[in-house]
Amino acid sequence: MPALLGAFVVIDLAGPGWSRIDLTEVGGIAAGIGLRWLCKLPLPAVIAGAAAVTALLRLAR
Repeated sequence: MPALLGAFVVIDLAGPGWSRIDLTEVGGIAAGIGLRWLCKLPLPAVIAGAAAVTALLRLAR
């Protein structure tokens, strides 16, 4: 099941034809992975942190 969810995230992130990858979303996903694996935070905190990183990256762009 986690592999299927990961595949859906990659497909949604990359879009059709892999031509429109949004690097702010990649940064948010990377932050979420880091928060979950390295900091061992609960899932709601990981989602909030990843959303915050994505928003900050979009503001900085």
